[in-house]
Amino acid sequence: MEETKFRGKCEGNWMYGSYAKTGVGLHYIVPQNLISNQLLGYVVDKKSVGQYTGLKDKHSKEIFEGDSDGFYIVKKGEFPVRCHETCKIIDRAYGWYLDPIDKSTEPSSWEIPLNDFYVNRLDAFDKNIYDNPELLEN
Repeated sequence: MEETKFRGKCEGNWMYGSYAKTGVGLHYIVPQNLISNQLLGYVVDKKSVGQYTGLKDKHSKEIFEGDSDGFYIVKKGEFPVRCHETCKIIDRAYGWYLDPIDKSTEPSSWEIPLNDFYVNRLDAFDKNIYDNPELLEN
């Protein structure tokens, strides 16, 4: 079974665990090993919350939504599936995918599914869009 884990920033530090939000708009990361009768967690910036993809990069670092290798950004959602012979969109898929930062040159501007095949061929996912907002400037 895939581990469901999130991360979010609290006062400049990454917190890891389960994600919860309240009716008054607060967003929490609750440590997963915490046993308590109360909701004890860290209030995090909702824009920094990202889910664990279930994959690790070639350096065994967990890959989260919003992570980047400098060329792609990890996202979750609907993305196009292309025919490599015709370059046309032939279907749509939903799930984890790699969104290219530079969209100026095909086929390197195409979204690709996030899976072990691609992860093992890319550099380390040592950046993210929260600590490196310049990744979103293209």
